[in-house]
Amino acid sequence: MGRLGFSARYIPTASGPGSSGGGGAGGGGGGTSVTGNASYTSPGTQSWTVPGGVFNVSVVVIGAGGAGGGGGDGRNGGGGGGLRYGNNIDVSPGETITVQVGSGGSANNSCNAGASGGQSYFRNTSTLVAYGGNGGGNGTNCSNQTNGGGNGGTGGGSASDGGGNGGKGGTNYTGSHGDENGGGGGGAGGYTQNGGQGNNNTYRGGEYSAGGGGGTGLTGGTSGGGGGEHGNNGTVSGGSAGSGGNSGQNGGGNPAGSGGNYGGGGGGGEESDKRSGNGANGAVKIIWGPGRSYPSNH
Repeated sequence: MGRLGFSARYIPTASGPGSSGGGGAGGGGGGTSVTGNASYTSPGTQSWTVPGGVFNVSVVVIGAGGAGGGGGDGRNGGGGGGLRYGNNIDVSPGETITVQVGSGGSANNSCNAGASGGQSYFRNTSTLVAYGGNGGGNGTNCSNQTNGGGNGGTGGGSASDGGGNGGKGGTNYTGSHGDENGGGGGGAGGYTQNGGQGNNNTYRGGEYSAGGGGGTGLTGGTSGGGGGEHGNNGTVSGGSAGSGGNSGQNGGGNPAGSGGNYGGGGGGGEESDKRSGNGANGAVKIIWGPGRSYPSNH
């Protein structure tokens, strides 16, 4: 299978052989006697072969962000992808495990609902999965809704030990401020916190696009991505980065801001001349070695 966006690091650290079976409460340690990691950041289904001496791993998965879309003159922000992590997951040396990275939702310059982000998982969706955020409009085309921002992604699985949900995208329409400006993109979920909600449009005048939601990194931590600002006069900020991720792109002009890596939701555009922002791709990272675990001992 494809290996684009894949990186791996393998460091032998102990002379004795590891024993098979589950590890202890320390996370990715247990019987594993070597240290390393493997990251997957390009969308698609790929495979990882367990190195020799590795009997348990810790994994983080981040769902992709949804694209902005839907609404009336202004568009809704897309929801941020969820994040889940699992520690002390049993594996066998030489085993081939499926890894999927979700693709960010693609925006359009119409009032159709934005595309939702794809799911990311380790082994299968029953083991550890993070779902992508909904596209702006939540599947409804060309209709002002006070709750039109894309819903944030969730996650779960039998190996899940924690993680936050993605932030909801902001709506272009609150019922009292018109529908002329885009709603902000939702932030990706964090390790111990949910992603920030994109700002709802509260600016009556103008015709401005919104900022994208912030993404969350793969290095552990606490916070998720922040929500993007709604469209307003001049440049508006994308959501802040969470736990080593990237900030969402700024909005205000053409196009709206796209979500930041990994899992940020796209900002809402405005009419056909200010395209909505794309959602950011998801990601998966696998780590192993004595005492290594998420969210802190990575």
